[in-house]
Amino acid sequence: MKLNYLVAVAFFALSQPALTAEKHGDAHATHGGVAAEAGAYHLELVVKDKVLTVYANDHDNKPLDVKTAKAQANIFSGKDKAVIELKPGSLNVMAGETAFPIKPDAKIVVSLTLSGKKTEQVRFSLGAKQKHKGHKH
Repeated sequence: MKLNYLVAVAFFALSQPALTAEKHGDAHATHGGVAAEAGAYHLELVVKDKVLTVYANDHDNKPLDVKTAKAQANIFSGKDKAVIELKPGSLNVMAGETAFPIKPDAKIVVSLTLSGKKTEQVRFSLGAKQKHKGHKH
C-alpha cells in the first residue's frame, strides 16, 4: 500500500509542470542552496545530510509568513524515495527530515500551499550540470 502511494505521488509530482532549480548566479539563493520560482514565490532549498530546509519569499524577495502553510517534499535520492512534511519554523522557513542521507544528485519536488492560496510546486535537481551561454566554468 505504501509503495503504491509513493508511486502515485511520484507520478503526479513528475507529471506536473515544474521548474528545475539552478544554483549558479541566482540572487535568491542566499542560504547556500538552490533557488527557483514556484508560481508567485521564490523558494530556496538547502539540503544537509537528512534535513531539508526551504526558505520562502515573494517576488520582491520579502519573507513569506509560512506559519499556517502546508508543504511537503517528494525526495528521489538514488534508490531511496520519501514524501515528508515540511513544518513551519521561523517566519519564512520550513523544514523536514528523511530517514536516509540525501545524495548530491537527488531530485526533490516541493509543494507549498499558503492559507487561501493555490498550491505551487517546484522541482529541484541537486547537482545538475548547468548550461550557461556566454561564459565558461
